[in-house]
Amino acid sequence: MLFDHVYAMDRSNFTNLSAIRPSNAPASLDLFLGNAEVPDPYYGGLDGFDHVLDLITARMETLFEQLIAT
Repeated sequence: MLFDHVYAMDRSNFTNLSAIRPSNAPASLDLFLGNAEVPDPYYGGLDGFDHVLDLITARMETLFEQLIAT
């Protein structure tokens, strides 16, 4: 199975994915939020989960718009 895009939620995930990514992989590899990391909601209490959900929802809206435009 091939993918066009792979998104990491934080820099640690990005580093790990980069290490196992084949050199000829056609998919782009990026942080999901661009230059920012998705915080671990576990450490933000109940509000942390709501915050992460809001971040992901907002990013998915713009990401879908970008993907549809291409």
